[in-house]
Amino acid sequence: MHQQPFTANQPAPLRRPSALVAPPSSGCSPSGRANFTEGLHTDGPMGKAMLTIMAAFVQLERDTMIERTRAGLVAAASNGRKGGRPRKVDDADAVKARSLRDRGVAATDIAKMLGVSRATVYRYLARDSVA
Repeated sequence: MHQQPFTANQPAPLRRPSALVAPPSSGCSPSGRANFTEGLHTDGPMGKAMLTIMAAFVQLERDTMIERTRAGLVAAASNGRKGGRPRKVDDADAVKARSLRDRGVAATDIAKMLGVSRATVYRYLARDSVA
């Protein structure tokens, strides 16, 4: 029975370093598809060495992505940008909620006045009491 060779239908993503893309003289087709007719053998010393090298490149790519992400976050912070979900209650509303609570107003009524959920009111009141 004849087996069909494995072919990758998608060209390599552009985010990969150019060192990981096979040159045209490597036996790959001009479309960038790899043809693995012999299979990948990992049981011998050469196979283990190839796995180690591929794992090193994967780790390098992962570390590079983490480094770029952190650099982007630092650059955004230096430009005044802050990540995360926007706050529903600003500082003035938090002070207002605390003063209403001190006057004995129920958390449900405070939530209706501020247009937030009761859980949000409790979260901000708990944050103020801990600090």
